Amino acid sequence: MFHRSTADINKSHVLDEFQKLDSSQRVVFATIAFGMGIDIPDIERVIHWGGPRGLEQFSQESGRAGRDGRSAVSIIYFSGYDLAKGNCSEEVREFCKTEDCLRNTLCAYFQLDTSGYSVIKPDPPCTCCSNCKLKCVCGFCSESQFLGRELDNSSVLDEDFNTGIKRDLTLEQRRLLRENLLDYKECLIEEESELSCELEDFALDYIVKNAPYLLCEDDVISLGLVSPEFAADILTLIEEV
Repeated sequence: MFHRSTADINKSHVLDEFQKLDSSQRVVFATIAFGMGIDIPDIERVIHWGGPRGLEQFSQESGRAGRDGRSAVSIIYFSGYDLAKGNCSEEVREFCKTEDCLRNTLCAYFQLDTSGYSVIKPDPPCTCCSNCKLKCVCGFCSESQFLGRELDNSSVLDEDFNTGIKRDLTLEQRRLLRENLLDYKECLIEEESELSCELEDFALDYIVKNAPYLLCEDDVISLGLVSPEFAADILTLIEEV
């Protein structure tokens, strides 16, 4: 563990051990205190728990990896709660939701020239982000370990989900569910409920996308998108389609 309140002697121990080739210390849980001035060349992966506050912070945190010139991976684990509660900038929210190339999105934000540059190639090794790999034709990217955008077994829920139990929803049923969710939001707005602001478009889309796995109120709450008061109503809307 490496954070602002970590004792200096423990910080020194982490820094000394983490960069040894024969060290048993392979993972460090850290805050942004593990940032400026830290230069360990062979870090291969940075995992962000929750959305970074800004793209500048995301870039700096990701920059802890790949300092030896080898390829490295930066992954963000986030929920709708991270994005809906104002814990990060609008740019981060858009970055987490975009389906465009993540690398080009970052380059555009920092005004870097990407003309003539493409990560998608007919032959491996490609350097695709998790969005580009869905369009890549090299046949290698589909086997990579990038995470998809839909919740998987590690993200949710309870034992029912892990045993493969889910409800089947057709495209028409998903469309109807989204319309019902919109109607529900309109009712909350008419009632001048402050909770209506939690049901933004991306939250509705996320609920619809994962509706097959939402089998109880706890499943809905586990998404982290809305307040627990909504769980029973949302579950009812899912069951009615």
